[in-house]
Amino acid sequence: MNKGEKRICFLCNSKTSQSYHKFPKSESLRSLWLQACNLTPEDNVNSLKICSKHFKEDDFVDLNARRFGGIIRLKTNAVPSPSVIECNVTVAKPVSEFSKELNMPSTSTAHEMKICSNVVHPSTCTNEEIMSNNEQEMILETEVQRTPTKRKHVLTPWYVGDLSDLDVTTSRKAKRSLQMAQATITKQRKKIKSLQQQRRRLTLKIRCLKDLVASVPEHVQEIIKRNLRNKKQQYSSELRQFALTLQYYSPRAYNYIRHKWRNLLPHSSTIKNWYSNINCKPGFQKQALDAIANENKKKKVLLNIVIDEIAIRSQIIYGSNRFYGGVDLGSHMSFESDNDNLPKATHALVFMAVAINGSFKVPIAYFLIKSLTGEERANLLSKCLELINDTGAKAVSIVFDGAPTNLVF
Repeated sequence: MNKGEKRICFLCNSKTSQSYHKFPKSESLRSLWLQACNLTPEDNVNSLKICSKHFKEDDFVDLNARRFGGIIRLKTNAVPSPSVIECNVTVAKPVSEFSKELNMPSTSTAHEMKICSNVVHPSTCTNEEIMSNNEQEMILETEVQRTPTKRKHVLTPWYVGDLSDLDVTTSRKAKRSLQMAQATITKQRKKIKSLQQQRRRLTLKIRCLKDLVASVPEHVQEIIKRNLRNKKQQYSSELRQFALTLQYYSPRAYNYIRHKWRNLLPHSSTIKNWYSNINCKPGFQKQALDAIANENKKKKVLLNIVIDEIAIRSQIIYGSNRFYGGVDLGSHMSFESDNDNLPKATHALVFMAVAINGSFKVPIAYFLIKSLTGEERANLLSKCLELINDTGAKAVSIVFDGAPTNLVF
């Protein structure tokens, strides 16, 4: 038993017994103890104790254990008695207590004198006195044999959910239970009010932040969202366009902004990879035609087709497992790229689309040539007009110089 823990018997409320014993952990033996103490399995008996007055002498393992510094223990099959056992066991005192008693002066003479003074001599007492003395002895015996029948409740409930019918049997208990319930309700109401106020403030804060995010440009919104997600994701088209434009105008400014925004913008090497993924081989440029189609979705695009021939350096260069610099009219009209005997191209024939009702121009095709006849040029122009028509835009004019080969158109 821990120091400072109150030792009170549950059955007789005794505080001066020799030993106190807790309820066993074994389910079968525990049920016998509960039945003997008139308790139910639902009752909390972890803090209840039964004193040694409710056990027989045969229920203990060793009565002299305490005398030598040990602990008095019960046998595994010991069950308490609801009433106090008259012929209860007398536990031996420790050796230290015996030594103290030996050193104390003897007072047996005084006790003997007091006892003898109360003795009634037969020669001097009457029959009435003897009968009265016998009646007093019988009354004392009956009082000793009586055991308290009133039992306290197992535990005082601390929560409303622990209340039961036993807590409202008297007016005092009912009043205490009512006060506890009212205090619990008041506490919960205050907590609900505080949580509701906290929820309203958070809702207002979220609404203000959403309005603030909606007021900034789309690429800034994307940067904010990426920062909140805090994980790698694919860059959106708006953020890609913003990064490409800013890096094109000023790489130093781009690196500065990227550093200030905690590297939320793509790295310069990533932008280089984006540029390298664009297919710029000779022929009609699919990316340029897709860009015209996107602009035409906003409004009808009117185009002017500009055709020009540009002189280039004539040479053959090897790189990326192929030869460059030879005559190339596109994927279906070029020579073998792995052949080093290619005819060297001397000019680049370029088709440029210029918006009449817009502010953009984009090269839609180029071809590496050495010499082309007028009929071949006409076939390329016819293919160009067909692809522009597929985008939904309309080519309203064609501009070229006065070279003899162009007049064959």
